[in-house]
Amino acid sequence: MNKALHILRRGAVYTTCIMIVFYLFSFILPLTLPAISARYFFLILGFGMAFSLSLEIFSIKALKPFVQYATHYTSLVLCFIALYLLSGNYAQRGGRSLFVASVLFTVGYAAVAVPMALIKGRYARKRAQSNPSAYKSIYR
Repeated sequence: MNKALHILRRGAVYTTCIMIVFYLFSFILPLTLPAISARYFFLILGFGMAFSLSLEIFSIKALKPFVQYATHYTSLVLCFIALYLLSGNYAQRGGRSLFVASVLFTVGYAAVAVPMALIKGRYARKRAQSNPSAYKSIYR
C-alpha cells in the first residue's frame, strides 16, 4: 500500500510538472491556447502515472543499468505513442508526425537520461571507494 501511494504521489508531481511546462510553452509561443480540456488533462495524468510506474524499474537491482534504461525508455515510448494516438494528433497529421514526435521524445529522453546515468555511475563509484565496510584485507 505504501509503495502504491508513493507511485501515485510521484505521478501527481510529474503530472504537475508536465502541466507547468505546457503552460510555459503556451506563454512563450503564442501558437497554442493556455486552456486545456479535461480529455487532455486525463491523458497527461495517465502519462504522469505511467512515468512514475516505469521509474520502479530502477529499483530492481538484479537488472544491469543498461537493461533498466532500455526497459524504462521502451515503456515510456509506448506510453507516449499511446498518448499521441489517443490525443487525435495522429488522425489529423498522419504517420510522419508520429515519427517526428517520437524522435523528439527520444532526443529529450537522451538529453535527460545520459547525464543522469553518468551522475549516478560517478556517485556509485565514489560511494564504493569511500565505503570502509567494503574493504577486504588481503592478509587475512
